[in-house]
Amino acid sequence: MDHSGKGQAGTAPSSRQTLLLVVILCVVAVALLFGNLGATSLSGSEGRWAEISREMLLTHRFFDPTLNGVTYFDKPLLGYWLVVAAATVSGRLDEWAVRAPSALAALIALLATVALGRRLWSLQVGLVAGCILLTTYGFLEWGRLGESDMETVASTILAVYLYWRSRNAPSFPSYLAFYMVCSLGAQTKGLVGFVLPVLAVLPDVLTGGRWRRLFRLSHVLGALCGVVLYALPFFVSSLGAETGSWIGLKMAFRENLRRYFVPFDHVEPIYTYLIAIPQLFLPWTPALLVSMWALFRGFRTRDTHSRYLGSVILVLFAFFTFSGSRRFHYILPLLPFLALGTAMGLRSARSRGIAGALAVQVALLGIVALVETGAPALTGLVPDLRADPAFPGRVLAWFLLPGLLATAWFLVAVSLFRRSPHLLWLSKGEGLTVVMAGILLGGFYVVQSPSFDSLRTRKPFAESVQTMAAGLPPGSVAYVGNPPAIFLFYADLTRPLRLVTPEDVQRALSAPSGGEADILVATRDSLPELRPLLGEPGREEESRPWDSASQRRKKLVMWRMPEPLAGLRPSDPRHSPRR
Repeated sequence: MDHSGKGQAGTAPSSRQTLLLVVILCVVAVALLFGNLGATSLSGSEGRWAEISREMLLTHRFFDPTLNGVTYFDKPLLGYWLVVAAATVSGRLDEWAVRAPSALAALIALLATVALGRRLWSLQVGLVAGCILLTTYGFLEWGRLGESDMETVASTILAVYLYWRSRNAPSFPSYLAFYMVCSLGAQTKGLVGFVLPVLAVLPDVLTGGRWRRLFRLSHVLGALCGVVLYALPFFVSSLGAETGSWIGLKMAFRENLRRYFVPFDHVEPIYTYLIAIPQLFLPWTPALLVSMWALFRGFRTRDTHSRYLGSVILVLFAFFTFSGSRRFHYILPLLPFLALGTAMGLRSARSRGIAGALAVQVALLGIVALVETGAPALTGLVPDLRADPAFPGRVLAWFLLPGLLATAWFLVAVSLFRRSPHLLWLSKGEGLTVVMAGILLGGFYVVQSPSFDSLRTRKPFAESVQTMAAGLPPGSVAYVGNPPAIFLFYADLTRPLRLVTPEDVQRALSAPSGGEADILVATRDSLPELRPLLGEPGREEESRPWDSASQRRKKLVMWRMPEPLAGLRPSDPRHSPRR
């Protein structure tokens, strides 16, 4: 393996070139990760982090995470605290505040990847790995989502870098730093925050007698401090818990250990990650496949650091694969290591087929650019879009822009590479892929997605409920079933919703007594039972022509009662939110 940084991309960079690329990488990373970050409404699991953080700010109970007033410790506290901190800094709890911690974690993960590449091989390898990682679909997608997955990626790669930084002369401060980072990662996603960094350094610890250092007092004290830091929020939470002592820690073990060995949800096929990795690593998948083939084909003859990297990739892949609970994005912490492996493949003369892989990538990106350039014409061929008056015409212009920019870059780059085989010591295929992927992915996330947001329907429906409830007494809104967290967040009510069943509604109509509800919300699934009792809903969440039947059934409907619905109270005590 060529450690000098020479190879297909030519000679090592000068200090001026290095500084220039570092600055460019950081500026582009901030633009791609933070650009228009709060311009789209929340989706999917983002609602849980948003709503739990909102309830923390509402009740000022920061050690008692609740979802609609009920204790919710499926995830630890730090992820919510980071959202609260972002809201405090920005002055409001909105989409930007929910997503800012993930974007910041992605930036940390990117810099840690560059630093680890520099530590193990060269700064050139680290920077190429950083360029690759930044322009992969999986990294940008989850780096801009208000969930805790990117915090796990950041804590894992940062802990591994800290290990290698002091590997030859470990001390109590270095052990402490390693376990503190692990603890912070575990406080955002769960115990996996400890497991992944430990597994990632294990292949090196078990060689050369380094395992003997595990029995040093400095190591034991550092690990103990990390465990104490992890357990401390749960301890504080248990002091005022109304649902039992150490409920948070019990839920953490249930969420992690039980789910790993005896899964109760997210049971996907064992080959899930063989499909997920190529998708998450787009558009660099061809180079990844060639690089991994070259790495493992001559594994025993590789240098020490390359063998270590290959071992880490295998160990982490096996850990996720043999878990009973699998989801497409659980494998995200592997992306920085795959980026380093791909960067090494691009630098290595042993990696035959790299030139062809790069050509395939550029061709695929060129096709995407051409499709986006022709999007206005293609959109007219889609009946569902033509039929929807809400479809914004400006989307067509926003499709044109990234496609034209990517095409223009391709034409300019061809001219540049004729004069010199390298651009900032990136080869032709690398430079074309990095910039075209950056333009197309950036165009999608920063420009196109916000222009599509007007087509989403959950936020405006929830805000209409908020407007109607504004002049009513607290607690005047009831919900049939279990409310989506995104609805709770955008409805922004000061009291938890009363969760009821159609039977509760029927009982309240026939024998009114007790509390009252002025607004009742349900999904369309409940219409067959509620329509005979209440008539047609006063407002329905909009449906789009392209919505599937299952999506339409999950749309929300609302009744505003001419007279308050007296006696509407939950029949099941478990549905009654704890105040």
